Amino acid sequence: MQYIEDPEVFKAVSFASSMIKDGKPIGLSIYKAACYYEVPTKEVARHLGKRGAEKAKLNKFKNKWYDH
Repeated sequence: MQYIEDPEVFKAVSFASSMIKDGKPIGLSIYKAACYYEVPTKEVARHLGKRGAEKAKLNKFKNKWYDH
């Protein structure tokens, strides 16, 4: 996982991620988390996108080796 320097942004990204896992819409989760932790919505969305890209890359690598 990536390193997020600002602890408030880290908390907001984690909160948004957990809401998304629970089935909430992505945009609403980002907005609520950013408002709750009083951080820019843009920062939460950027870090959440990076987290998703890392996960997709990891899954692609896993599938490449385990599909055989």
